[in-house]
Amino acid sequence: MYGYAAGDPANSSDPFGLCPIDKDGIPCAAEYAPGVTVSSPEMHAALDAIAAEADKPLLVYGGDRSEEHNKEVGGAPASSHLKGEAADVIFEGTSKKETLGILYDSHARKDFGVRLLYHQKGSSLPEHSHLDLQSGPDITEQQKGSSPRYVPLKRPFNYP
Repeated sequence: MYGYAAGDPANSSDPFGLCPIDKDGIPCAAEYAPGVTVSSPEMHAALDAIAAEADKPLLVYGGDRSEEHNKEVGGAPASSHLKGEAADVIFEGTSKKETLGILYDSHARKDFGVRLLYHQKGSSLPEHSHLDLQSGPDITEQQKGSSPRYVPLKRPFNYP
C-alpha cells in the first residue's frame, strides 16, 4: 500500500509523492536537522535509501559547508562537504558505535558507492560517522601523536 510521503505529494525525498507506509510509522527517508542541506542528488538519494533499509530515522546533522564554515569546524581543505557530497549522520535512538555498525553493514550505502569515514573518540574531530561520495575504502581516523592517521575500517570495532 502506498500513500503520500509526509502528506506532501511533491517533495525532494520522494519526487513521485509516494512512499511505502510502514505499520510502525518509521519514515522512509533521511531527516535533516534545521538548516542542514545536502545538495548532491546522488548523496541525498543514498541517505534516503540507507534510512529505508535500516528502517530507522537517519538524522543528518552535517551537510553542505561554505569554505569559511569548513575552516571553523576543522574540516579538511578538500572536504566533500564543500561540494555537497558529504553528510555527518546518526541513527535516532542509537549510539555512535551502533550507528557505525549499521552503516558499515548497509547494502544501500555500498550500492550507492558511499564511503564511510569514522572519526574515533580522541581524533582530530569529535567522534562521528561521516559519509561521502569519494572513492576509496571505508576508513577510520586514529590520532597518532599530533597528526591524524587513517586506517581501513573493519570489524570488530575495538576503537576507544
